[in-house]
Amino acid sequence: MVVYVPFLRPFFDTVPLTPGDWLFMLPFFFASPIAMELVKVYFRKRTARTTEQRRPRCLARLSPALRRRVQVSHRSRNNSQEGTPC
Repeated sequence: MVVYVPFLRPFFDTVPLTPGDWLFMLPFFFASPIAMELVKVYFRKRTARTTEQRRPRCLARLSPALRRRVQVSHRSRNNSQEGTPC
């Protein structure tokens, strides 16, 4: 911010940034958003894996209402996967 305020330049001894300076910093502008997207992908996969492990293995042991909810949620998430019969 100090670079863009002309009356503060003498106090902080700053100089304007050149186009070369901006080009040097360009890859760093994209590093943080890319890293955050990778972190989101990692956590989504980890959450899906732990959710899949907690899924009931036998839908026949569930009540009919709960069985329908489990099947609908798995269909909406996987588009074709239904519960495993016992």
